Amino acid sequence: NTVSTTYATKSSTTKRNIHSIILLTALIIAPFLVAYPHIQSVNPSGKGVSTDEQYYMNWMTKLRANKDATWIETIDNAFTINNGDRPFALLLILASANLTGWPDLMIVRFLPVALAPMLILANYILVRYSIKSHDDKGKWKIFASVGAIFALFSPQIVVGEYAGFLANWLALIAASFAFYFLI
Repeated sequence: NTVSTTYATKSSTTKRNIHSIILLTALIIAPFLVAYPHIQSVNPSGKGVSTDEQYYMNWMTKLRANKDATWIETIDNAFTINNGDRPFALLLILASANLTGWPDLMIVRFLPVALAPMLILANYILVRYSIKSHDDKGKWKIFASVGAIFALFSPQIVVGEYAGFLANWLALIAASFAFYFLI
């Protein structure tokens, strides 16, 4: 009787926590998925895989051209470089590079390692709380965690890594959280 009670407790705990396991799996796989193309054995040339990498580097060079610029001038320049296209991505790259001391190129290449889990988490939270119901015994958590897996292998992450859609990722993360707060 004790054995069956222990088994039932473990089984119900596993059933209750399966959504956490699925979400955690997606959050762990995401950085590896976007870092994979940069591994030396996969990409022996060491060149970036993103088509937009060269554009970001050109814009960052223009943004850093005036060494004596104040933060206000730098922000203004971010909104004027490339006719104001992708200013928040440029400012995020600049702030990350300044805070970490890493070169801009490294930030551009590896920013998706941080953005991918954030996009998955934003998707999970949006789905979980937008379909939440009080009478279905937590099935919305499972749906949300499956949505997180779908987000992991979505075109936004898989294609976005190769195309360099950093600004799109930032917009999707912000939009998902905005929809969550709207709901």
